[in-house]
Amino acid sequence: MGRSLGHGGEDHHVVVLDDAAEPSDPPPGAAGCGDQGPTAELERELLDLSVDLISADLDDLDAVIDTILRRVGEARGIDRVLLYRYDWVAQTVSNTHAWASPGVHCFRDELQQVPVAPYGEVIARHRRGELVSIPDRDVLPVDSNFRRLLIAGGVQATISRPLMDGDDCLGAIAFDAVAAPQRWSVEDRRLLRVLSTLLVNVEHRRRHELAAAALHELTSANEALERFAGTVSHDLRSPLASVRGFLDLVRTHKVSEELADELLDRAIGNVDRLTTMVDRLLADARCGGLVTHREPVALDEVVGVALEQLSARIEARHAVVSVGELTEVEGDAAQLLQLCQNLIGNAIEHAPADRQPHVWISARRGHDHVELIVADNGEGIAPDHHEMALRPFGTVPRGAPQHEPLAPGVALGTPVSGGSANGLGLAICERVARAHGGALWLGEAIEGGLAVFVRLPAAASR
Repeated sequence: MGRSLGHGGEDHHVVVLDDAAEPSDPPPGAAGCGDQGPTAELERELLDLSVDLISADLDDLDAVIDTILRRVGEARGIDRVLLYRYDWVAQTVSNTHAWASPGVHCFRDELQQVPVAPYGEVIARHRRGELVSIPDRDVLPVDSNFRRLLIAGGVQATISRPLMDGDDCLGAIAFDAVAAPQRWSVEDRRLLRVLSTLLVNVEHRRRHELAAAALHELTSANEALERFAGTVSHDLRSPLASVRGFLDLVRTHKVSEELADELLDRAIGNVDRLTTMVDRLLADARCGGLVTHREPVALDEVVGVALEQLSARIEARHAVVSVGELTEVEGDAAQLLQLCQNLIGNAIEHAPADRQPHVWISARRGHDHVELIVADNGEGIAPDHHEMALRPFGTVPRGAPQHEPLAPGVALGTPVSGGSANGLGLAICERVARAHGGALWLGEAIEGGLAVFVRLPAAASR
């Protein structure tokens, strides 16, 4: 019936293999536990199931594999079908999928991260890519570990085939007979071969999709990091410029001691605000842009601080900033400072070089919200470019009329009649507005420039 593998020790003679060779292409009418009709029908069904494996979502692959094991077990009258995975680093074996006929325990939960050592020669043969067939456990030596394991599992006979990915053994698929010894047929061997090939292909697909998902996640993380770096660079530039300007004035020794002290105090104040801003930006990055700290915020105070931080830029362009009556909103003061600084700075920066910038800041209160409006006398942004202007790093032309297309060969973002907007500042502001549960949109100012409307939650009346 079989032959013993052995050269003396228990670990070397625990397996008895069928003498029958495993044909690579069994001829019609080969002996087995069933006729060719049901076997051919089962193979056709397996082909259909393999199509399901190709088209199924990654989350559904395990369910399809379970269906395949059940269908094979029911069609062939096998008591138990098991799929194993080897971990060669940890030297363990785990049961990943299992099916058992009614009344037969599948042992799936018990066979997790089991040491491979007790399986001895079975594991060694699998790792060499060889099929292992035991038609009757009683033929095994009485002192073999593997015979004791089969008895403990109530297994009379077993046959298993490794899942080989080139020279690497990923795992194995096994048929168990519980009721009686089993002379495993040609059809059983062929099904194991078909299943092993199918399951290795599934593993290839799973690895490919997991790698693709990991690559997508890494790419998204890198893009988020680039956006965060751009945000930090953008938001720190103005207050740093103010600090530099104050210190340069003090260093000239052309100002009075009293004014020098005032300039130093203002520089220190800006540095403190920069520290707060960095802390807020880091918190914002960790929480995904959510507002974690809400309190009543006076917009006139926030705008005042923003103007002070932008003072160097305002003086350089001789800009005029008109501030109307403002009110209180509910939100994060640091993020709202970031928003106001960006809006005012953008309005000044993108004014034509031959025009004195003028910025109007106003607010109007609704039932439960406040609409902050920042308008300028620049060339504005054409309505069909508003969406692009709110995208991170989106580049749009300033002043191009909606009905007038860009000239051939002029890239989107090329300055038109006085400059371009890089879209980063507006994108940051739009994100801050959304984080507060509000919104930001663009329009045309009465003076013909750009008007930015920001809806924010109103502070509760006190």
